[in-house]
Amino acid sequence: LSIDDSIASQEVCSKACMAFPWLFSMGFSITWSSLLAKIWRLNKVMNGAMRRVVVKEREALLLIVILFLLNFVLLLCWSLIDPLKWQREPISENDPNSTYGFCK
Repeated sequence: LSIDDSIASQEVCSKACMAFPWLFSMGFSITWSSLLAKIWRLNKVMNGAMRRVVVKEREALLLIVILFLLNFVLLLCWSLIDPLKWQREPISENDPNSTYGFCK
């Protein structure tokens, strides 16, 4: 993650720090829960070998929504209780003009 704080304020940089885990985690959650739902549907169809099995989209979508909401609640708690903040610190004590920024 790279943030150019010369063009953005401290507040915007802190929001960008917290946006990274949200985007990464939600994207991961949606991708894997969709794959899990598809595999679950396929397993349900294949285990009903000689009889007709109907798997409704609503059943598969429920799994995706549950995992998405669990992830959302976890991230929301993190963001409200202890969000990441942008900080800038000097690299060495001898040269205060050389600094680096990071999310903490």
